[in-house]
Amino acid sequence: MKNKLSGIHKNTNGYYDIKVNSISAERTFNEDENGDCNPIEKKLNQIEKVLKYNGEIYK
Repeated sequence: MKNKLSGIHKNTNGYYDIKVNSISAERTFNEDENGDCNPIEKKLNQIEKVLKYNGEIYK
């Protein structure tokens, strides 16, 4: 799973909101005719969330 964090120019309770983009992928390796292993990545799922500060924690 890969996660990417990005700041958003919107504020909640005086703190910037944070966008979290999570990508779940499956990686398999196939051997070519030279005997080298080559990865093949297949994206399974992508989720995007915005975390906002509630005065105590980001939720």
